[in-house]
Amino acid sequence: MHTNHYIKYSIIFTLISVASLIFAAWASYAVIFYDAKIYEENDIIENTQAALLIFSCIFYLFNSLEDKSSKRYISLSLSLLCYIFLLREVNVKRLDVPEILKFFGSGWGRNISYLVGITYILFAIYKRGFLNFKNTLIVFLKSPQSKLLFYAGGLLILGDIFEKNSHLSFHMFFEEISEFFGYVLILISAIYQHYYFIGEKYKAQS
Repeated sequence: MHTNHYIKYSIIFTLISVASLIFAAWASYAVIFYDAKIYEENDIIENTQAALLIFSCIFYLFNSLEDKSSKRYISLSLSLLCYIFLLREVNVKRLDVPEILKFFGSGWGRNISYLVGITYILFAIYKRGFLNFKNTLIVFLKSPQSKLLFYAGGLLILGDIFEKNSHLSFHMFFEEISEFFGYVLILISAIYQHYYFIGEKYKAQS
């Protein structure tokens, strides 16, 4: 990554990290001392998670459009994954949105959109060559953004553990806050990949 882009990414990383910690501290205070139910469905924590996933989805999609190599299919897959997570977190049927969005955001319509996305990615990888993609994937799995995604996955698993342990006090809150930090790491990974790609383009042109 070019020095200027690294500095920009470091600033954004710091701002997101500080904002996330402040949000988590405020949420913890509100839940523990005021018994605020901000962790319930479609409340502030879930809405914040949705916003993180929307931004991540857009960043990964933008990265896939800008990159012409096999890496674009990794970005496209991650964009689709964020889309899947988003529809998992948001009950589209309860939102005041057009019926077409409700159709594709729930039930059979949602499953169809998943299938179309997965089929397109697999077909594109097939045309490019599975061996070529496999080598690209191996390189990606060793990258910093991949490590961030692994940590994010760990936090999402932790959230699932909290969800299933209903005997714990505030188990729903701990579930949502674990998922929140997981989605924060996904966004940071998406932004890192964006600036890394810009840095690669800059080096190629210089």
